[in-house]
Amino acid sequence: MLITGLALFGLASLLSSYAQTPVELIWARAAMGLGGAAVMPQTLSIITNIFEPTERPRAIGIWASAVGAAIAIGPVTGGLLLDHFWWGSVFLINVPLTAIGVIRMASATAARSGRVPQSDRHRGRRLPAHRRGTCSLLAWPGEE
Repeated sequence: MLITGLALFGLASLLSSYAQTPVELIWARAAMGLGGAAVMPQTLSIITNIFEPTERPRAIGIWASAVGAAIAIGPVTGGLLLDHFWWGSVFLINVPLTAIGVIRMASATAARSGRVPQSDRHRGRRLPAHRRGTCSLLAWPGEE
């Protein structure tokens, strides 16, 4: 669901950037909203499944800080893009970011294919720090 939502968000961003009519832009933005709505809860779900209960508040705090930073940086970045490029660039910037995210998640999923433990068996196990870091980077929110 996370990969699907991110791919939908990226594709809809591409469609938004090249929309020729207001109706096309509205439909593409609606699709971006659906994609974003699929991504955000999945990132929190990943955090609650990866981090131990003692580490979870810190991980959620970092996630919330990243979301807050993106909310603050997004309009500034959008303004800079509008000052220097055409209006579609505010949507086009999402395309490479989402493509990188989809590729990284798909490759991580393919690498673990067949080796994913059942949820009741992995209780008490800890992921190595480098894997927790990678998962938190994959869950990093994009700018809108």
